[in-house]
Amino acid sequence: MNEEDKAVFGPNEQDWKKASPISHIRRDVPPTLIVHGKKDTTVDRDQSQLLADALRKAGAEVELVWLQKAGHSFSLRYEKPKDQKGPLEKNLEPVVLNFLKKHLR
Repeated sequence: MNEEDKAVFGPNEQDWKKASPISHIRRDVPPTLIVHGKKDTTVDRDQSQLLADALRKAGAEVELVWLQKAGHSFSLRYEKPKDQKGPLEKNLEPVVLNFLKKHLR
């Protein structure tokens, strides 16, 4: 971990674990939707898979959606949310709406 990361998350490994959502998983966490771009160079895609697996193992409800062509930042429809150019390979609006309808009845 570099100095910038240590400034945000703390100087030792125990602090880093506290900052990770995987350290706070319980069976009764709210249903979780994870959407991850496979071209993300900020957060390793293994982190999303590990989180989803840990949530499932705890008995929590989780849905993991992979976007093959997306990076770290995207909107529900666009690869580049600021300029609304480059449509995503998959429109996430129905994915998010269906997830919310399912869990917020």
